[in-house]
Amino acid sequence: MRFVLLIAAVATVTACEKPVEQMGYAERVQLVEQIIQRCEALGIPRNSPQMQQCGDAEIEKEVTTRNANVAARRNAGLAMTQASANYNRSMAAQRMNCTHTPGYGGSVTTSCY
Repeated sequence: MRFVLLIAAVATVTACEKPVEQMGYAERVQLVEQIIQRCEALGIPRNSPQMQQCGDAEIEKEVTTRNANVAARRNAGLAMTQASANYNRSMAAQRMNCTHTPGYGGSVTTSCY
């Protein structure tokens, strides 16, 4: 059950954002508008030299953050793959002994240990 919840959490995280390099024109325009709004929220007037500096800093931060998120998702996927492989190996290495005891009316009781 824990494994299923972990997969669901990873799937939620991986559905987030894509790298700026993979964005189309419309997506980039929308991102630029968001960055301008962030700078204006800091009190920087539009079309000022400070807006250019703020925009440059915010774009650099956005690209760096998105690339770091991609790397983190990739690493999480690799860790999940490795964990699954380790689990499968440990289960295959365990021997399971089962006994079958005939019961009444054709039933069979199976006990594994």
